[in-house]
Amino acid sequence: MTLRAISAHLQITLDALAKQYRREFGKPHDGFDTVLPAYAATALLQRMSEPTTRRTPEAASAAAQLLAEFNAGKHQNGHLDEVPEIKAARSHDSQILRDFAALSEKQARRRAVPAKRVDQAPVQVQEVVPVVQPKKSMLPVVTMLDVVYYTTIATAVYGLWFTLREMGLAFAVPYALVSFHALSMAKNPESRKTAKAGLGAVVVLEILTFFVHLVLFNLRAVQAAKSNTLPFSYWETTEMPFYIACILAALFSAAGVYAVAVTFSLTSEKHSAAEKEKADADSLRLRVAELEKALKRSADGWSMVDGWNEVRRTVADMYAKEANDILRH
Repeated sequence: MTLRAISAHLQITLDALAKQYRREFGKPHDGFDTVLPAYAATALLQRMSEPTTRRTPEAASAAAQLLAEFNAGKHQNGHLDEVPEIKAARSHDSQILRDFAALSEKQARRRAVPAKRVDQAPVQVQEVVPVVQPKKSMLPVVTMLDVVYYTTIATAVYGLWFTLREMGLAFAVPYALVSFHALSMAKNPESRKTAKAGLGAVVVLEILTFFVHLVLFNLRAVQAAKSNTLPFSYWETTEMPFYIACILAALFSAAGVYAVAVTFSLTSEKHSAAEKEKADADSLRLRVAELEKALKRSADGWSMVDGWNEVRRTVADMYAKEANDILRH
């Protein structure tokens, strides 16, 4: 029995058979046409008859059959003289495989060529209309809370000019600019710390403009009471218009603080949600990278199991368990 005879019978390459011989005996072979000793041929065929993840059951069965024939006294001279029964059975199997391949190819051609339709309607080519993306508006987005805050600013500016004229207008300019800047910071997700300082400035300014609102509301309440528009007369109770003005001025200033504070909170929540989504995405990418590494180590471990004579399945099982743990978490 020679290595070339084994290669021809089992239909494997001489290089693969030479590697198997080196792994089995720890040394290179003496030549592909050199007759192997009986113990070497028996050990080599015994190893090749064991099915592994790389060796199919058919290949292992063929090696086992050749080993049985060798033990029975056949193939001792290195040739492949088969007995007539085995040769006939193999020829019959080959004919069945050829017939099956021809039938499969015929069916594949039938599927590839569709049947022609007699009354097939002509194909209409539809014109592809490009989808035009809407252009983004250059105007800033104004919400209802913005309108509320703008109303308080406009009322305070009017009250300052109405009561103090040019000096009131001089104060109204920095007041309006600081108020607009505080609102823009409250809507910026990247300036959370600075926006808190702006929110504090809004509270201080609204406390100061409370008195401006109080003057305007008190004036209009007194005029309404004198014209008998209110359900009481100004001459009956002179304090009631002032109380009404205090309540309206306080609510007006509180509405301005509420508008900026809620805008700041909404922006902070959106910013936190975006940061959490980004952190989750980074964590998912890290888990995928760890899973790829674990699967690669597992694949390397199994290839090591198939390639070495000393089977180290515990290492491969450990890597596979690590990959499964990553998937579960």
